[in-house]
Amino acid sequence: MGVRYLPTIEMVSYPIDSISRNVDWAHVVAYDYHLPTRENFTGVHAALHNPSSHVNTDFGIREWLNKGFPPTKLVLGLPYHGWAWKLVSSKDNAIGAPASGPAITIDGSMGYKTIKSYIQDNGYGAASVYNATYVVNLFTSPTLSINFDGVEVVKAKISYAKEKRLIGFKAFHLSNDENWALSRAAQEEDNQENNKRLLLKMILPVSVVVILAAAMLYYLRRRKVKSKCNSTFNHEKRN
Repeated sequence: MGVRYLPTIEMVSYPIDSISRNVDWAHVVAYDYHLPTRENFTGVHAALHNPSSHVNTDFGIREWLNKGFPPTKLVLGLPYHGWAWKLVSSKDNAIGAPASGPAITIDGSMGYKTIKSYIQDNGYGAASVYNATYVVNLFTSPTLSINFDGVEVVKAKISYAKEKRLIGFKAFHLSNDENWALSRAAQEEDNQENNKRLLLKMILPVSVVVILAAAMLYYLRRRKVKSKCNSTFNHEKRN
């Protein structure tokens, strides 16, 4: 089932105990936090972090976990779309800049491959920029601002999901991908994180064996030295 990014919104709470008992997993809709049709400022619609607000995925996931929902039943939603805002001033295109509504499309929504195509055709050589503070890709011009999840963002979010031990992730929608770029990035990061865990599982037992072997060698060496000393002492005593 799909759930909002927060377990409690506007004084209404999800029945967490009941959900955790009766569903195989809960898909966290971790996107569309800010929309150009709803707000008069630019906002990161799927921010993993936000230094100035609780409206972000990390805060929501931690709230679910703090209320006792098992991480093994949480699925992180990955948006394969972004939103475009029409800027009020060409001199202010930062996150939170004044906006007058949606840009490019009727409601401002754009699939990932459409965003990539738009930037290529209308960016005049400019490219999107990865913002590590919010974990988002941004493209701005004097008249508009687009934020979306690119390859870097997807990799960061998969790593985050693994860190929080979530059961997995869900893409919305696969048809918005461009030549499977986002899906490949998600799979590669997932495999890389799994390999890291496998390596750690292998290293720990090997380390224990090495430590035990070193301790045994040290014990046997001390025992041999002690036995040799006792033998020498007894020989001198007989003489």
